[in-house]
This record gives sequence, structure tokens and C-alpha cells, in this order.
Amino acid sequence: MDVRYIAGTGERGNEIVDATVVLNPLPPSANNNLQLALPGLLAGQWQVPSVDKNSLVSIIREATTGSLVLDGLTLILPRDTDYRFQPSVLDQNTSFSPQILQILGRSPAPLSQAAAIDDALRSSNPPFDGISDLCSWLGLRTPDPSSLSSITITLNPPVDIMVDRCSLKAGALRLTLHAHPKADLSLIGLAMRAVPGEGLPSRLQIADRIVWGSATDGRLEGNVDIKLANAHGAQVMLMIGGATVRRHWFLDPTKAATPRLAAVQHFDTDLRMIRQGLFDAHDSKRFELSVAALLFLLGFAPSVQLETNSPDILVSTPQGRLAVVECTTRVADVMTKIGKLVDRRGGLTKALEVEHHRADVVAALVCRLPKDQIAAQSTTIREMNVLLITAEDLEQALLRAPFPTDPDSIIAQAEQRLHDGSRGPLL
Repeated sequence: MDVRYIAGTGERGNEIVDATVVLNPLPPSANNNLQLALPGLLAGQWQVPSVDKNSLVSIIREATTGSLVLDGLTLILPRDTDYRFQPSVLDQNTSFSPQILQILGRSPAPLSQAAAIDDALRSSNPPFDGISDLCSWLGLRTPDPSSLSSITITLNPPVDIMVDRCSLKAGALRLTLHAHPKADLSLIGLAMRAVPGEGLPSRLQIADRIVWGSATDGRLEGNVDIKLANAHGAQVMLMIGGATVRRHWFLDPTKAATPRLAAVQHFDTDLRMIRQGLFDAHDSKRFELSVAALLFLLGFAPSVQLETNSPDILVSTPQGRLAVVECTTRVADVMTKIGKLVDRRGGLTKALEVEHHRADVVAALVCRLPKDQIAAQSTTIREMNVLLITAEDLEQALLRAPFPTDPDSIIAQAEQRLHDGSRGPLL
């Protein structure tokens, strides 16, 4: 179990601003336990490597009543009326789907002496550069009176596909799954479809073909091998008890559908370095380069800028539309980046108008974080007419990259979704 929290202190007790409770089938890989008690603020991360099922159920029940009790510390979700419950809704564009329940209270009270809290955090051990840096480290929302306080419970599945150990090559699909030793394997559903397919025979249920080994290091390993004639790609869908867990595309690196993909895969097989730069690397410059590489795969002409007072990336489409792109890996930088985007879009638009060039410049912010971690700023971003591209969009773009795409259509569809508020990937 992994619990993270930000709470204000006052006469009404310790009131949660934002908190998450994550239940995992495996213990944490690193000890990140953290407890900070400052005047006006409580924050921390509480990791428990082994918890019995009854205790987990008890903790979930307490959380649904708006209470977290952590080693003697009691935190309460503030409310004016009854709590609202918001279960996760399956997004068909998301590759991973844990079970999520959010408990919503009222808007949190403003933190008193915010400047003093920032100073105290810079002096703490370990140090943080103010409340924004602390929230970014914990993956929580920064205190904002316009948003609701919440506890988010996430139940990660006891079975998953080990994507980095799976492959599709020369007509052979090899899948590796890991499961908790006590998982009920009879509840697992595993389906696949091949592209290009050969009609209905290319769509299969394959859970009964998984060969499970004995438990090692607290997990079971299962493997399945499927022969797929002439398949460029295969989509795999994992379910537990009828609920979707993961959907993933595997592509045959020897059968690239576009010359751009063939060229990139010649140097970066399976696009592993691009994926690592997008989702795992801590270097912001590497994130920018990975975004540019992904845009190239989608048919855009990206140019990483070297001048300090310029967007991170300039992008052109085949029909001559231009876009200014800023990249960030931190929630704390989102609004600063938005201000730069609006300013640079305006300056470039005026310069193009003077030269009588097409001047409908697009502005886009690419953020590594998932949508729910940027929810507080999404309304402002939309009002600024800026496209927000999040972790979910990047994942979908990687799935689209192997197939021919029209960059101008991608931008037109993204602008339409921006204007009408409809859902769907922006890349």
C-alpha cells in the first residue's frame, strides 16, 4: 500500500487537500517514506510493503467515509454536505485501466502563511522548493480553492502483461504475464487481434493457452506463443473478471508500414529509446527530443529550437501550418509554459502576417503527466486556446505512429475537440 497526502492544519483538525491510496500486488522497489509536519501543513508518503486483505478492506472503507488513519495520524476530508463518489470510467483511448474510486469533499481552506510554508520546505530535510515542488514529488494537486478536496483510491491489478518482455517478430507473438501468487487465474481473459487480419480467424481468445510456471520472487510468470502469418501488428486485451486491465499494440519491427518508421526503427528498434524519453527519463531536454521524434513519426516536420527565447519545438505540417510547442514534465511548470506559449504564438503570428504568410499558428503544451494530475489547470489552458497533450495522448500517438497519418487532419481534429470539449486523443 502507498498513501500520499497534503493536508492543512487548523481549528477543525487535519483537513485533506489531496490524498491518494494505491494498492499494489508487489512491494515498493524503493523506500520513499516521508513525513513532514510544518506549521499549517502536513504532508507525506506512507508505504507499507505487506498488508493483509482484511486490513486493506478496512483502510478502503475508512477512506470512503473521508478518513485516513496513518500510524496514529488522523486526516479528515472536509465536507459541507455528503461526499460525492466518482468511480473510474473506462476511457477507450487508455492502454492501462486500474480500478479507481475518487471521494470528493468541499474546496479546501486556503493554507495560512503560504510563503512561510515555502520557506520551511526549503529548510526541511529532505528539502523541497516550496509547496509546488512537494506536490509534484508526491504526484498530488497543489492547494487550490477552486478545486475540491479529494481522496483517490487506486487498485492495481493482480495480473498484468510485461510489455517490455513481449514481442512480435516474423509472424510469432510472444507474451509474458506476471500474476500475484494468490490471484484467481480462472478470472483472467486474454484476447488478441492481428493486423492486417484474415477475417474472424485473426481474432482469438487465448487465456487458455497461457503456460504458468511456479512462483518466484513473489510472482507467477505465464507465457503464451501464437503464430500469426503476415501480421504487421497485434493488439492484445487483458481482462480480469470481465473488467479491462490493459490494451496494447505490438508491432513487428521488420514490417514497418511507413518509411519514417522504418528509418527510425533502423536505429531505435521497437522505439524503446523514444518511449523511455517520453515516460521515464528525468532529463527535460531528452523529453523534448523524444516529443520531436514522435512528431516526426506522425508525419510532422519538427525543429528543436536552440535560442533561449523561443518555443521548445517549432512544427510544420505538409500544408504549411505552423505550431509552437512547449514541453514539461512538472505540474508546477504548466502555467509558466502556457504564458510563454501564448506570448510566442502571438509574436510569431504577427511576424507571419507582416510577411504575408499563413498565420493561423497552433499552440500546444506537451506534458508527461496524466490528465487527472493537470485537471485544475485544464479550464485555463482551454480558455487560452492551447492544445494540451498529456501522457494518455502520447501513448496513443505511439500506437498510431506505425500507420500512415495526416498531420493536418490530426491538428484539425484536435482543434475541434478543443473547441467543443469532446473526448479523444489529441495526437
